[in-house]
Amino acid sequence: YRDLPIRGPAPARDAVGQGVDLFLNPFYYLLEFETLLYLKAGELVVKREEALEGVEKPQATPPDYYSAARSAYFKRRALELRKTPKRDMPAVD
Repeated sequence: YRDLPIRGPAPARDAVGQGVDLFLNPFYYLLEFETLLYLKAGELVVKREEALEGVEKPQATPPDYYSAARSAYFKRRALELRKTPKRDMPAVD
């Protein structure tokens, strides 16, 4: 896992995938720059809200909030990777 600036911790697979998605996304070729900024701002608001839902409760109980948030992120990411129908992935605990 790499800790990317602004993006946060991410496996190399995700970092490469985001770069490929950037070039394959038709919105980047069809829409104006200002419209793309509005779309990206909306996506960031939604992602922030989703992230806050999972960490509001643990913030009050564990002594190390950062470790709890990092653990929650990695567990959620492992669950997402297990749901991919492309190949069988071993269970990550």
